[in-house]
Amino acid sequence: MKLCSYCGKDNEDEATHCTECGTEFEAQENKDPQLTDPKTNLAVVATFGDTTEASLVKARLEQAGIEACIPEELDPSPFGNFTPLSHVTVRVAEKDLEAAKQVLAPPSEPSAAG
Repeated sequence: MKLCSYCGKDNEDEATHCTECGTEFEAQENKDPQLTDPKTNLAVVATFGDTTEASLVKARLEQAGIEACIPEELDPSPFGNFTPLSHVTVRVAEKDLEAAKQVLAPPSEPSAAG
């Protein structure tokens, strides 16, 4: 049964519209489960002014076994090869965000045991 998000009426699974209020249901067959899984959503780890810095961080994460991407490399600027300043991001899957932060964290200072 499909529950209408507007009026709460139960409808048959095959229904495309609610029989009570007429609200259209989203087509479920077009949804890729990976695209709706919050564990696979991308999270920004860091933002840079250019792709050079971002590429170094991406390489460091991948060396640690964390898959990373720089979406701005794939989405060219409408102004040619110009990359907008301060908008180059390195992103990882949300499930890897904490691990990525640990990899990129500055090394902790050794405590002075005296």
